[in-house]
Amino acid sequence: MSLGITFHHFIGAGHPAIQGAISADELERFIRRQGVHNFLDAQDWVEASQRGTLRTGQYCLTFDDSLLSQIDVALPVLDALRKKAFFFVYSSILDGEMEMFEVYRYFRNMFYESVDDFYGEFFAEFANSGLARPAGPPGREKWYSYLNQYAFYSENDRKFRYIRDCILSKHEYESLMIALMRGKGADPRSIAAKVWMTSAAVRSLADADHVVGLHSHTHPTNMGMLPYERQYAEYSANERHLTKILGKRPTTMAHPSGSYNAETLAILRGMGVTLGFRSDTSSGGGSQLEQPRIDHTLFSEAGQLRSVYASAS
Repeated sequence: MSLGITFHHFIGAGHPAIQGAISADELERFIRRQGVHNFLDAQDWVEASQRGTLRTGQYCLTFDDSLLSQIDVALPVLDALRKKAFFFVYSSILDGEMEMFEVYRYFRNMFYESVDDFYGEFFAEFANSGLARPAGPPGREKWYSYLNQYAFYSENDRKFRYIRDCILSKHEYESLMIALMRGKGADPRSIAAKVWMTSAAVRSLADADHVVGLHSHTHPTNMGMLPYERQYAEYSANERHLTKILGKRPTTMAHPSGSYNAETLAILRGMGVTLGFRSDTSSGGGSQLEQPRIDHTLFSEAGQLRSVYASAS
C-alpha cells in the first residue's frame, strides 16, 4: 500500500511539548527509518497518483493545520533531506480570526499536569452542566468505539471527542472550555499568538515547491455531519483565501478529522480538486479524493506499520 503520513505538532524552537508532538530529531529518524528514498516529493506523488503508478511501500509527508511549529521545527529537516511535502492549511486564522480548535488543544496540554487531568475536569464540568440531560451522560458503549479506527487515541481521548463532536453544540462546547480556561487564568490570545503560520509563511512553502492544499476554513471536526451549504461555505472560503496567497487555485486537500460525505466530494470536484486524503488506511470509495493516510504514531520503532493497521486495505 502507498500511504500519506500525517504530522501535526512539533517540539522545539520555543514550541512546548504537547500531546502527540515530536522533535526535529524524531522526525528525521522517522524518515530515515522508512528510507528517505521511499518518500516521494508531494508533486511527484500527485503525478504518480494521476498516472496510477504509486507502488506499495511509497510514502508522502503531509502536515496539517497551518501550525507554526511545522515551519520552525519540521521544515529545516525537510530542507536538509531535500524532501517536499504537502501542507494542508485551514484559513480562518490567516484572516485574523482566532480559531479556538488549536487554542483549546494547547490549553489542555499546557495548563494541566497531564491531558488526563484535563479530561477529569472536563468530564466533571460536563456532568455538572446539565447538558447531558435528559438522556444522561454517554454510556461506555456510546463512546468506546468512537474513532476506534485511530489506535493512538486512548479511551479518554475517544470519550472527550464523542462528547465534543456528538453531544454538544459548538456553542455548548465552547462555553465549557471557556469556563475551564477562566478557572486556570488562561488567555486565549496569548496562546493563539504562538500557534499558527502567517500568510507569508504559507506562500514561502509554495515558493519552495511544497504543495499547499485545502483543509477547510474553520476546521470543523464533523464535516460529514454538516449540511451542504455549510460545507460549501467552508471549502469555498478556504479556496478563495489560498488562491489569493498562492496566486493559483489549490488542487489538493485533506479531510479535517477524516470527516466527509458524498456531498463533500461533490463540492471538492466542483472546485477542481483532484487529490484528497482521508485520515485512515481505508481508501473509502476508492476515489482520488479518498487516498489512505495515517498518523506517524502508527509506525513502530522498527519502522513497520503496527499490526492493527498492517492488514488494512
